[in-house]
Amino acid sequence: LGCGPSEVRQLIATHWHPDHIGGMAGLQRATGAAAAAHRIEAAAIAGAPGAAIPHPAPARHRWLRPILWPALTPLRPPAFPVATALDEGDWLPLLTGARVVHTPGHTPGSISLHFPAAKASVRKLAELDFEVICFSHFQPMRRGARAALRSRAEYVQWVFSARAGPGGR
Repeated sequence: LGCGPSEVRQLIATHWHPDHIGGMAGLQRATGAAAAAHRIEAAAIAGAPGAAIPHPAPARHRWLRPILWPALTPLRPPAFPVATALDEGDWLPLLTGARVVHTPGHTPGSISLHFPAAKASVRKLAELDFEVICFSHFQPMRRGARAALRSRAEYVQWVFSARAGPGGR
């Protein structure tokens, strides 16, 4: 991206699962950046005594969990300091600014980041001539990607216009 480790100033844990924060301690060492997490999970992520978050249960049957526990224990991510405990509505000075949205369910302290400029980004991308979209967590869309994104951009515009009422603000 053309940035060096010293240019990273903020790390954000969207939730405590190992696949999302397992490398965070190493990123902190490499960048010197401060970390943020939802207040419900911040103390446990930082390894505070007595603070614990239940380990995700990959088995639906309770009798199977004790058998799997020894294999899952090494998956617990290393603790790292959390400088900022986030809550619903907090504003982060990232890119054009992001609002913290508390979205529990996946974990008690899961958060999403709302970037208001994302609507404009979707509309701008929908104007480009392309056929394939590559996503970070999903398979690429190899056919009809532009049409799908255009449809999404129109839907997003419609939803926000409807919420705003007359005048579309």
